[in-house]
Amino acid sequence: MATVLAGNGAAAWGFRLSRVQCYPYYPITPSTACSQQISRWVYDGAMEAVTINAESEHSAASQIIAAGKSVRAGTATSSKGLLYMIEVLENAAGGAVPSFPGPAIHVASRCRMANIDTSAFDAAGQASARLRNTAAASRPSSSAWSWSHE
Repeated sequence: MATVLAGNGAAAWGFRLSRVQCYPYYPITPSTACSQQISRWVYDGAMEAVTINAESEHSAASQIIAAGKSVRAGTATSSKGLLYMIEVLENAAGGAVPSFPGPAIHVASRCRMANIDTSAFDAAGQASARLRNTAAASRPSSSAWSWSHE
């Protein structure tokens, strides 16, 4: 049976299947749907984890670093949220947080253009006609993933 999931739904399943045990998050659009799904699973007993509604992106990042030393931890954020987290995330290296099962972060984005390579720009940094034509023709309807489940 195939199921079509949006990006946030696929990320939530990724957290669930990787058995994340601590999920601190700051609800920020467009990643809120991922955190809401995980919170529902925890509430319903379908996922054994602790969810923490953090007060800021800094707090969420600090909590995944602290939790990542002993359990699997993860969070979801937006591109701007990741920017706020950056100054805290550099402490993960100094804190000897293992890379696996270290912190996992899902970054949701509203970007509609994909597969842009630098060869599509001329020496002055202007988009070539090829890039402009590709962008005009692509207009994706959604960022859905196809996922098989049995």
